[in-house]
Amino acid sequence: MTEKLKITKQQFSKYEKDKSIPPSDKLLKISQLCEVNPGWLLSGEGNPF
Repeated sequence: MTEKLKITKQQFSKYEKDKSIPPSDKLLKISQLCEVNPGWLLSGEGNPF
């Protein structure tokens, strides 16, 4: 995942732990790679798909 996003493992870990919010381009890429709704990634609410 980090290679596809062109970020470090440390940065990805910050995203996972809510210590950092990914910029919109990374958020969109994560949602595409995981096949989930980008709004759900940000809020955790609603339908993830």
